[in-house]
Amino acid sequence: MNKKVLFSIIGIIIIAGGALFGYRMLSSDSESESSNDNNLETKEVKRGSVNSSFSATGIVVSANQVDLNFDNPGELEDLKVTLNEKVGEYQDLASLDPTDTRLGWEVLESPIDGTVIYIGGKEGEKISTTNNSTSTTTMAGQIQTSGFMTIADLSDLQIEMSIDQNDISKVSKGQKVKITLDAIEDKEFSGKVVSIDPIPANDQNVITYTAHASIDKGASSLRLGMSADIELEYGKKDDVLIVPNDAIRDRNGRKMVMTVVDGRARPVEVQIGKADDNNTEITEGLKEGDEIVSGSFNMQQGSNGQNRSGSMMPFGRGGSRGGSRSFGPPH
Repeated sequence: MNKKVLFSIIGIIIIAGGALFGYRMLSSDSESESSNDNNLETKEVKRGSVNSSFSATGIVVSANQVDLNFDNPGELEDLKVTLNEKVGEYQDLASLDPTDTRLGWEVLESPIDGTVIYIGGKEGEKISTTNNSTSTTTMAGQIQTSGFMTIADLSDLQIEMSIDQNDISKVSKGQKVKITLDAIEDKEFSGKVVSIDPIPANDQNVITYTAHASIDKGASSLRLGMSADIELEYGKKDDVLIVPNDAIRDRNGRKMVMTVVDGRARPVEVQIGKADDNNTEITEGLKEGDEIVSGSFNMQQGSNGQNRSGSMMPFGRGGSRGGSRSFGPPH
């Protein structure tokens, strides 16, 4: 056998081996894509609402709470009330014998109807006039006080919220809130924002604003100082195109959705608007009634919408519209 014939045979063997290897690789890719994309769920693009929200933390406080102090230091002579006692407006609460003997006895009276939730001394003790803010546990719950005595209207409770500076621009008076409390399971309260403090608090360079929200009903089961989680709703949009959040994929900074047309699935770039916990608004790229893939799926296509074998991904015919569907093998 001469060398030319030998080289020809070797060349044929190499070409045949390469072709077989390539065929097996393509078959492997096709099987992998087919197995990865089976039983995918589809949904129709529809119109609906998105209701954006953010979360904050807070505590239960009285909407009308006053801290009372004597004008002068001295000895507490007559304590006329006890903790948790209900008092009326202008009722005498306590009297003090001033250290300065030139002054007469001083009487402390209540400026509101309410309940005594804190007393900072006993009869015979020396009382100062220093307004030291302190957090204390009382029969009514955990409170913040800066007086000798604190009176609160327990029939009018609110939620005091701490709002991050990045979210304060989303808060306005009258805004709806949803309230849950660790101490009261399986119950959600509703309310509205009633006030927003203009001056922020700075705690180790963490800037927050204080806001207060009313409680629509059911507040009688709440206690002062209970911790609360608050969801504040903002930016609600009605009658917009929406898709499930899990239908959207981020590819190199672009938002993509897999659409199904004539039994074939292909990626489509979309523009999105507002989103909530379940749905995202679509502003461009889809229309009402389009069929899309949602749920967990593996987007194998390249940026031109083709799979690795160069064809569009076909879609199986086995499921009902809006239910579980299956991809067939690529052509």
